[in-house]
Amino acid sequence: MPFFLPTDLIENFTNLFSIAEKTDWPKNPKLIFTSLGYHDDEIFKLYLASKVEKNSTYILHQHGSNYFTGKNTLVDYGFSSCDKFISWGDSGNKKCIPLFNTKNIGIKIDKLFHGKNILFFTPKMSSQRKRPFDDYGKIIRDNIILEEILYKLNNDIKKNTILKLHSNDYDSEILEKKILNEIIFKRNEFPINRSRINNKLLKSSKILVHSGDGTAFLESLAINKPTICILQNLNWIREEIRDEYNELMKAKILFLDSEKASNHLNEIYYDVNKWWLNNETKKVRNKFCQKYSKPAPNSGISKMSIFFKEIINGK
Repeated sequence: MPFFLPTDLIENFTNLFSIAEKTDWPKNPKLIFTSLGYHDDEIFKLYLASKVEKNSTYILHQHGSNYFTGKNTLVDYGFSSCDKFISWGDSGNKKCIPLFNTKNIGIKIDKLFHGKNILFFTPKMSSQRKRPFDDYGKIIRDNIILEEILYKLNNDIKKNTILKLHSNDYDSEILEKKILNEIIFKRNEFPINRSRINNKLLKSSKILVHSGDGTAFLESLAINKPTICILQNLNWIREEIRDEYNELMKAKILFLDSEKASNHLNEIYYDVNKWWLNNETKKVRNKFCQKYSKPAPNSGISKMSIFFKEIINGK
């Protein structure tokens, strides 16, 4: 254990705590709000903990992830320790204050779907090992499935296919290059885009395909862009909401089989509206978004301003 515990927990703890005490942040805050500060900012973590011990109210805002659907978030130190959680949807959890998907503020929803590209969101190819399961193995398996889907696309559709990669960590470049060369580009090569979801990217895209049901998948559903999700299986989905994922599969929004996913993309590419605007597909999408990723209104910033004023005033 001494070789694996971060020095911040023991050797460097006093120094970090001293730095946190000397910041110019409020000494006796009534409320502390964050989305990601609790995650990787050691100084803020200590500041937050010290103020919560003195009865400051800790409010956490959903930054993404599958908070209410994945087993990997059953135990989350952010959600479990906060007093209130501002969620993207109305999950029914008593700790939550439902808002909407705030990452989509400013995104213009194109209801006509004029784009021609299929945008594939690849798995994050991180070299860091920070989860209590074989995340490296999962990265490899997810990419193998992705390559199988890409290979089985019709050739004319492949010409309009783009890989949407994460902004890579400086220490993950070698791993990413290896996975791309040995798996994804084994039988075909595709152009790469690393930009965040934006209006230009969405306007040029017809269909968004996700290797996972996390942040980007929820964003895509909320902006009502034709969206498909690929999972290996439902093993990581909480048992109590499996029926909702089965509904996604029936609506052909979610696939557990690479060949079925490829066949669906080949079938809908030239008339995506026939599938996406189908009443049953719309019903399933709307139901899922209401619970996990409500669309952001046009006046998103104003709505958030009013929302936070009400929280500050104790409403």
